[in-house]
Amino acid sequence: MKPIIRAADLCQRVAIPQARHSQWVNKGLCRRIGKDGAAREDVVELAVATLLMDALKDIEKARRAMAQLRDRFGHAAWPDDLAIVWDEQLEFARWAGTDAEIGRLTRHGRPMRVISAGTTVSAILESYRQLDHDRAAL
Repeated sequence: MKPIIRAADLCQRVAIPQARHSQWVNKGLCRRIGKDGAAREDVVELAVATLLMDALKDIEKARRAMAQLRDRFGHAAWPDDLAIVWDEQLEFARWAGTDAEIGRLTRHGRPMRVISAGTTVSAILESYRQLDHDRAAL
């Protein structure tokens, strides 16, 4: 039987209280983690939501950015240099994997925010993988 990674385990890994995760679920920022436990995409989703909330400090903006970024959540690779580029004026989010991509996305003169994501998501995924492995060994 596959071990269950609960919402509390995942919240600990992204350093947020479980009550905050519940609030984010109720506001549509991320999905509820069910009784079957967290899947890999839940881990990525909560890690990205936490990065966005830390940077943007606005749940509505973070929710819009999540909708624009969600297509990558199932990817296996999370390169260290992967970043989220947030256009403050147009409220538009895009993934960027290189300095050239960041330059192309920010060259227009509007206020932008570049949020480093790859290293954080990779570390949290590795922690999730290790916890899953440790519990399976019990």
